[in-house]
Amino acid sequence: MRHVYSHHRHRLPALRHGDGASAEIAVVGNDGVVGISLFMGGETTTSRAVVQSAGHAYRMKAQLLKDEFLRAGPAQHLLLRYTQALLTQMAQTAVCNRHHSVDQQLCRWLLLSLDRLPSNQLTMTRS
Repeated sequence: MRHVYSHHRHRLPALRHGDGASAEIAVVGNDGVVGISLFMGGETTTSRAVVQSAGHAYRMKAQLLKDEFLRAGPAQHLLLRYTQALLTQMAQTAVCNRHHSVDQQLCRWLLLSLDRLPSNQLTMTRS
């Protein structure tokens, strides 16, 4: 990975794991960043981001984010807190996918999505 992405207005990627019949493991909105493996010590990831709603994103060179993270300042603290929240969301998603009905899973996904968008309108891509 050479870049990380921070989403701004109406862009909602889903992190998916696997190939072919993949499963969604997290939803990232304007509160987060895609590419946490870069500052957590990895250069690759087994998941991929799939954009589900049109909009804009900021792209940053991976090395710039790594350098800022290693300065151990406010950016590091913020990125670690975000990573903890993302891991919690992934754990909750795994439990939901295992124990809840499809209707309940859809409700969870809608709530996660609407929490990360500036309005109550979802405009989806075909992915």
